[in-house]
Amino acid sequence: MCQGIFIFFLIGLRVHDPDHYFYQVEYLSAPSIYYKFADFPGWNLWMNFFINKGYVFSQFILIMAAICVVLMLVGVYETGKKLDGYISFALAIFLIYPLGHEATQMRTFFADALIFSVLPFLLEDVKDLKRKILNYSIYFGIVYIAITIHTLSYFFILVGIVFILLKTFKYEFQIIITSSIIVGILINSNVLSDIITRFLNTGKQTHWMDNGMFSFGKLLPILITIIIWWIAHIEIKELCNTSQIISTEKRHLLTLQKFMNTIFLILPLLNYDITFNRLWRIYLMLLYLITGMYAYRNHKEKNKKKIYILCLFFITVFVIFIYENEMSILSLLF
Repeated sequence: MCQGIFIFFLIGLRVHDPDHYFYQVEYLSAPSIYYKFADFPGWNLWMNFFINKGYVFSQFILIMAAICVVLMLVGVYETGKKLDGYISFALAIFLIYPLGHEATQMRTFFADALIFSVLPFLLEDVKDLKRKILNYSIYFGIVYIAITIHTLSYFFILVGIVFILLKTFKYEFQIIITSSIIVGILINSNVLSDIITRFLNTGKQTHWMDNGMFSFGKLLPILITIIIWWIAHIEIKELCNTSQIISTEKRHLLTLQKFMNTIFLILPLLNYDITFNRLWRIYLMLLYLITGMYAYRNHKEKNKKKIYILCLFFITVFVIFIYENEMSILSLLF
């Protein structure tokens, strides 16, 4: 709770970062743009709603900070309570990354918070068909709203479809890897560029598509993506093999593993532009929750492998912190 309040004030009272002025101009100009002609119609309608209620930009920022933090905490709590509730650990690591980026990139944070708040509906293991359809409808409905806020949310429509279709397959991981490789090859041959450009009807797609060739500068985000998956995979495997794990926790961990497998769908997109690494953030929050459980469960046992995995986790977070230039962004918030 303390972390949530801190995040709220940090985001809601920020005034120094460059994005603050960009969002202020966007807010003030929103009434002059018809929502159907806006790059992000949902965001335009959302701003106009508060403008029509008489809220100035500083008040809008505070309200947005409260909404985003509450949505994020709902998702973290609902997911974390099935992992023995190591929520404070996850939020503490969130303060390292991606707090700075989420605080300054308000529209991205809003979309991420919307998606994370409904992720438990996608991950819930239910047998009743009506309940399952309701859960999936809620997930895809909210993600569609997130799409009107930020284009990158399209990715989580794909993730939802892949997760649902493949979670009962024995070789779903191999299918995802193979598909990612094929898509990567098609991207490098520019076969998909025209299709994606026409499908994503925003001003950002041309920037993304123009960078669709592989370069060694893209190796680091690709490597980080793989390491995020590998850490989660090892931690879940170790947890599932402990005698203290109960059946409901094990089922939830295995479901999370299947979801974490979809992180490989990011790899082809990194061929276009490394800014697609923003998609890490949902997976990182899940990794933080998993690592919290991994770190505190059986913490009295002497386990060298566990120490190595936790060291790799913190090194990875530190590398992301440096790679994403988080320190300079956080310095603008204080």
